[in-house]
Amino acid sequence: MFDYKTRGKENLTVIVFISIILSILLSGSFVSASNHQYPSTFLPETLQIDVGKYDFELLQDLDDSVEMESLILSIILGQYDAYNLVGVTYSVVKNGSVLLTGGYGASNFYYLTPVDPITTLFRVGSISKTFIAISILQLMEDGLIALDTDVNNYLTAFQIVDTYEEPITIRHLLTHTAGFEETVSQSVFESALEMPDLEETLTTDAPQRVNPPGEVVSYSNYGFTLLGYIIQELTALPFEQYVQMEILDPFGMNHTSFEQPLPVPLVSDMATGYDEGRVEGYYEYLSISPAAALTSSAGDMAKFMIAMLNNASYNGNQILENSTVELMQSEQFTTHPDLPGMCFGLYEMNTNGEYIIGHGGDTIFFHSRMMLFPEHDLGVFITYNNREGGIAKYDFSTQFIDHYFPYHIDEIVPMDNYDKKLDQFTGFYLSSRRHYSSASGIPKDLWMRIAGLEIYSTGQYLKFVGASIEFVQIAPNYFVERTGDYDFTIIFFKDDKGRITHFHSDIVGPTSTYEKLNFIYRNIDIFNSVIIAFAVIFLISLAYWGAKGLNNFLTKSESIRSLDTIIKWWTLGIPVTFIPYAYYIDVRTETIIFLEKEVPAIFGSTYILLLFTLVFTAGLVIFSVISWTSFRPSSIKARKELQIEENDIGEETEEQIVEEVVEEIDENIPEEPIEVSKFSEIVQKILTVIRTFQPLFKRLHYSLLAILSIALVSLFASWNLLDLF
Repeated sequence: MFDYKTRGKENLTVIVFISIILSILLSGSFVSASNHQYPSTFLPETLQIDVGKYDFELLQDLDDSVEMESLILSIILGQYDAYNLVGVTYSVVKNGSVLLTGGYGASNFYYLTPVDPITTLFRVGSISKTFIAISILQLMEDGLIALDTDVNNYLTAFQIVDTYEEPITIRHLLTHTAGFEETVSQSVFESALEMPDLEETLTTDAPQRVNPPGEVVSYSNYGFTLLGYIIQELTALPFEQYVQMEILDPFGMNHTSFEQPLPVPLVSDMATGYDEGRVEGYYEYLSISPAAALTSSAGDMAKFMIAMLNNASYNGNQILENSTVELMQSEQFTTHPDLPGMCFGLYEMNTNGEYIIGHGGDTIFFHSRMMLFPEHDLGVFITYNNREGGIAKYDFSTQFIDHYFPYHIDEIVPMDNYDKKLDQFTGFYLSSRRHYSSASGIPKDLWMRIAGLEIYSTGQYLKFVGASIEFVQIAPNYFVERTGDYDFTIIFFKDDKGRITHFHSDIVGPTSTYEKLNFIYRNIDIFNSVIIAFAVIFLISLAYWGAKGLNNFLTKSESIRSLDTIIKWWTLGIPVTFIPYAYYIDVRTETIIFLEKEVPAIFGSTYILLLFTLVFTAGLVIFSVISWTSFRPSSIKARKELQIEENDIGEETEEQIVEEVVEEIDENIPEEPIEVSKFSEIVQKILTVIRTFQPLFKRLHYSLLAILSIALVSLFASWNLLDLF
């Protein structure tokens, strides 16, 4: 086992790489062009570190590069098999200089090309947005742009639709509060020939505005792509060229570029991206290039982090004024003082009581994270070149922060009655970073799987489905992790009617709002069960009434216009008005997701059908109550018709009816005859039971229909559709 406390970072990198190659060669698992087989364990077992051997609890010196390198390597080695890693590179800066850089694994798994932290290039995804924000602030300093001006003032080829009275400003775009829905248009291409230009990207299938600007945080690639386009409009330069001239060149970031494809000198340094299971991917051409297309190395990102921690100054070149840097890195939008907020091109990542700002970045195959600790003059950057790196980067951040900034609160004090009315917080919540309109055709179930969280109550605490951590209420609508071992907070928000509408949490960060879905999505099985039960009972009723009516028609019997007749026709009104409405709802909810706070005006005039359903249901309830009283038809005609029926029955006694039935049976049954008196007694009892309980059956039938109708209306009420009235 190597002595990780005394080795230097250069020796470690060489030893790790040489050991990888030797182990693979000696084991006979070298990747050849003929079989293209990847080894199941990328790092040899001889390099696995027993993390428990090192007393990291006693080693928490941020200036100790040996300790930090040991920690970082132990984290990365532990991730290799867990996340199918291929290559990873990182850099750490402290007090204005590079403390560490490292590269492990392969930039190309086929050829086992080693990762060089200085030259190997990785896509850094949305960290691109930080560079775009700096460019915008530079234009602000030059007087070419104002943060609170309508963005349409800077657009000539197209305009942003004025859905709301308040216009979208540059400030809104920089803080992801413009109110755009998530776009579902294709943004990743395998060829530069397939990729549309920036203007076409912004105008083709542009996202709708679904929230007033400045109210809801919803992370938006479209918004930052629009900022990149505005840079081009104001400077008459491709935004890639502007960033190169005004940021990359002054900082000496020679291994960084927005260009797609890369400039020729950089092509050979580009790492290959890998899909799940270490399957080779492709070079991603990103049409939302200002928001996600930057390519860089860990060494260059170290230069950038030093600048961000030193008033945007590096190597004697300052690209922003001190006051502008302070503006950029300060909180510009937040939903609660105790939660992290949005900066300009950065966002707060506060964890374990530490103030952290930075940005994450994800493409399909590359995943990165940049964290700045201004109070410690510390910056950490890490990036992976495989799909599972999207989880690995968060795992790395958690372990790193937990080591250097451990967290624990000795006592969590719940509020009085902390466990009361917890059901109001339970339900399904969906990220505001999603498609709201029906244009995408994406089923609601898919959005709920990829952008949803479900909260339930244990009776005393709240939990997320699939997680073990419990949250206790310490103030109204304010929950924290109950043991004090984790720095997690959830804060719920209500509308003017007192209903929980959404929550924000430092668990998911400040880039998204989680909105509470309507009751229907938690109780769809109940809804379907009530619909089926009502349909079955109604169809049976319809069949019975139809058969009875047909019999009256064929026998030319005159029906009696009694309460029964009124109820039959009245009940028919419920499905006639409800079924079209239910079908309309089903169709609309396939792509449009209803929130708890919404009064779905999208139904338009169809709510009139629901109004009629309510009227018919109320009438059915009244008739059901009347049927259980001593109510009798009061019309003279009805009484006469009933009297005639009673006289006819009196002329032909029940005994005569029984005898006729028995005689008919005797004629058709050749077996040994049954004793007439005994059979007559059985038939008579059956008729007596039918006559005795027929009114009860009718009353139960009407009552059951009424109960099911009430259940339907109650479901609608729980969906807040009754707010339409």
